[in-house]
Amino acid sequence: MSSLSRLDLTVLCFASAVGVGTIYFPQALIPAVAADLHVSEQRAAWIASAPQLGYAIGIVLIVPLGDLLSARRLLRWLFVGSAGAALIAAMAPSLSVLVAASVLMGCLTVASPVIGPWAASRTDPRRLGWLNGMLLSCCIAGMISARAGAGVLGDAGSWRAAYGAAGVGALACVALIGRRRPEPSGHRRRVTAGYLVQPLRAVRTQPELRRSMAYQACLFAAFTATWTTLVLVLRDQYDLSAGALGAISLVALVTMVGTPWAGRLADRFGPDRLNTVTMIGGLLSAGLLAGALLGGTTGLTLLVAGVCVLDVAMQSGMVANVTRMYRLDAESRSSMNAAYMGCAFVAGAVGSSLGVWLYQASGWGAVAALVAALSMLALTRHWMSDAGLLQRDRALDGGGNVDRGVGLRGVVVRHCELDRHAPADRREAVGIVEVLAEPADAVDHVAADRRAEAGRVGDAAAQHDRRRAPRGCDTVGPHVARPQIGDLIR
Repeated sequence: MSSLSRLDLTVLCFASAVGVGTIYFPQALIPAVAADLHVSEQRAAWIASAPQLGYAIGIVLIVPLGDLLSARRLLRWLFVGSAGAALIAAMAPSLSVLVAASVLMGCLTVASPVIGPWAASRTDPRRLGWLNGMLLSCCIAGMISARAGAGVLGDAGSWRAAYGAAGVGALACVALIGRRRPEPSGHRRRVTAGYLVQPLRAVRTQPELRRSMAYQACLFAAFTATWTTLVLVLRDQYDLSAGALGAISLVALVTMVGTPWAGRLADRFGPDRLNTVTMIGGLLSAGLLAGALLGGTTGLTLLVAGVCVLDVAMQSGMVANVTRMYRLDAESRSSMNAAYMGCAFVAGAVGSSLGVWLYQASGWGAVAALVAALSMLALTRHWMSDAGLLQRDRALDGGGNVDRGVGLRGVVVRHCELDRHAPADRREAVGIVEVLAEPADAVDHVAADRRAEAGRVGDAAAQHDRRRAPRGCDTVGPHVARPQIGDLIR
């Protein structure tokens, strides 16, 4: 595994920001496009929906290729195609051509779901949360910047310039990615039609992936239900225009700052604990959102606070879910990401529709109740998973070696490792006590990662390790001695 340098990370963050921004910037151009192409704003709204449709197609057809092809080469071709589609859109003579180009542009702008697994393969597994937080933060920054920039150009009547700028940004990504170090050739595999079913196979065989998908589906559906109906409650309850929605959208800045911290928390305490906090945050946001029914300054303040808490909870939950997912199977990260993103996309669409229906039927209070119900559903699923894993851990250890002091999912593990700072010929094995906020099978994953890392030392050091390993440990590699179940600290 080649390391991910700071410059590499900067390039990938910029590419993620450009990719996400390309999907969302047309939302700010609807009035300008309607006026220039002499169509109604209702018809012009297709330019905002078309990239989303294309993005969904790209998730299904393109993202799984990241497990088979060189991600670097795949990203270059995606950005080249996206730039071409954006330039076609900039010169579109009619709405139909613009919509068709927007679908193609969205289909080819799946850079972020491709970049995530690629970057994870070049990052220390113990820092995956930090990595996901950084990438997500840059995606949020790209979304905000793209909307703001397109809005300025749209107000100036230069919507074509916005599409031209998107094309230039994509070409800049091509140049930057092309200058980075080439990937090992061994990563490439033959592409067959069967790659399309790989995401479904990953869902069937990976229970932890299904769990991450369920958590994200619940919170993202609550998120989209809130944002879809937010403009309606601002109009009906507070007599505010759609411009107020743009001002409230600035709460995304809080999320942009918070997601890197969420990633660090996922690395330190484990994704499950972070999930618990985010689900409780969803319940808290539901109470704050319901406060909007009070009206006046108080109600508006509670509404904005609820939107902010829900936004942070949803994005931080995504960091936790993706971190858990990337720790499962390094060879299928892109396929798992395609399944995960596809599930979130469907859940978001269902949440939007359900939110509008509930608002029209029962008002804003019903939307807040939906947010509470979805958050509680995720939390209940989480507790059930905790209980099941606790029973399994007890069964494996013969009746209860789980340390309750570190939480339901915390398993205290004793393993053996060499002192890596000593000279190669004088290394001594040392016992280490480590708390893993993960299910028991994560121990195998940690051991596997360290085996791979230690494998570069050499056979001589491996023999030395086996001779010097402390009692109670089974040596599993040149540098690592794997814990036995009987050595779990009580």
